[in-house]
Amino acid sequence: MQFRALITFLAVALLGLASTASAASSCKRNAQGGGIFWEIKIDEVEDLGATCHLLWQGLRRHAGCTVLQPNGCGTALLGRKLYMYFTTSLVCSRGNVESAFFHATSNIFGPVRC
Repeated sequence: MQFRALITFLAVALLGLASTASAASSCKRNAQGGGIFWEIKIDEVEDLGATCHLLWQGLRRHAGCTVLQPNGCGTALLGRKLYMYFTTSLVCSRGNVESAFFHATSNIFGPVRC
């Protein structure tokens, strides 16, 4: 009985890892003049609008991450690939943006490293 439970647990855990591994996310950071330009990409997003909203909300939690122009979030092509871009002051850190990503996604697409 315990062996069967262990096998079931391992199968569920492996399926969870496989589904996380199939989703991809990335973050790029480029310092330009007095600000930082950020790009976040996520593959296979179910609800683009809600995810964008949560990403913006996560950034607002960090005072140093006031978003400047240019900025946007959505998809340029049909499909479920999210593309978010924004500019912040130099005070906004990688950790702040990674925290906002976690707040929005709980890392279901994998963690980002900016």
